[in-house]
Amino acid sequence: MGEGTRPAGVPCFRRESMPPAVRLLRPVARGLLGLFVLWQMIFLPAFNLLDGAEAARRDLREQRRQDGRWWRLLRTVPRLEPLVDEWLTKGANYGDKGKLGNLIERPRRVVRWWAQATGQEQGWKLFAPDTFDFSAFPSLELRWDDPEAEDGTGLGALAGGAALALCRAPPHRVAHEPLVLGSDNQPADRRCYLRFGGFRRRRIEAQFELDFRRDGRPREQLAELWEQQIRNLVSADYAETLAFLRWRLTRFHREHPELPPPVQVILRVQTFVIPAPPGPRPWDWIEEEAVPLARWLPQKQPSELEFYYPTADRFRKD
Repeated sequence: MGEGTRPAGVPCFRRESMPPAVRLLRPVARGLLGLFVLWQMIFLPAFNLLDGAEAARRDLREQRRQDGRWWRLLRTVPRLEPLVDEWLTKGANYGDKGKLGNLIERPRRVVRWWAQATGQEQGWKLFAPDTFDFSAFPSLELRWDDPEAEDGTGLGALAGGAALALCRAPPHRVAHEPLVLGSDNQPADRRCYLRFGGFRRRRIEAQFELDFRRDGRPREQLAELWEQQIRNLVSADYAETLAFLRWRLTRFHREHPELPPPVQVILRVQTFVIPAPPGPRPWDWIEEEAVPLARWLPQKQPSELEFYYPTADRFRKD
């Protein structure tokens, strides 16, 4: 076949024969594609770097506590030490994270939004020795008693246990007994189940997966570790957590219009751990207690959350 020839029957489209709109859109489309490729080249390393900043902060915080080698090396840079020290102290706050923390948080929110919007998030827990050996399911505890009441009605069921009275006076009658809204993703029979559908809900609930296993240790020994995990998660996903609670509460009102609005909405997480081989007979998960993460008072604080502090066994604002 000679140069400049084409097979018989193949139509030839000349640029002059294209509609004006197509001729205009082609360079625009090429430009947009080039910008997308350029953005992805920036986004991928930036996302991995910024998403790992919190893990780096926790490791460096431990280095500071132990006066480790990396912390001693950092202290040799006089102007850098106060910035990093402030970040290590305030980095888990929802608001002010320090100068360095605030500088990191702004671009981090941008790349996290893009990763979530385009489904590019990755959780690297597929390979040993860091494979997942637990599952965690969020639930909501709805309460109709006022935690700030002075007559004894301020009760809080902390850590999935019995209600904890905040004062000694006898309680008066509340509108309804506490209710627990379980996770849509949690199987009714954890020994025999098949997940089908509901992928988007699982993606939403996956952000609350925290490892609250005890391994026979007393709760007091783990309180500080759990507290740091809770602060890191809720402060990083504050808006998402509040949106999740609003969505679940709206859905509850739609399904139960006969009930009055609850006063307290408590987000909890329960961990189920895979036992070490060979495991019990018959085989079963290790069921841990439910641990609160945050409390929302929709009637008093519609746009704010209270963090749960295991060391004090109380909720309070960050």
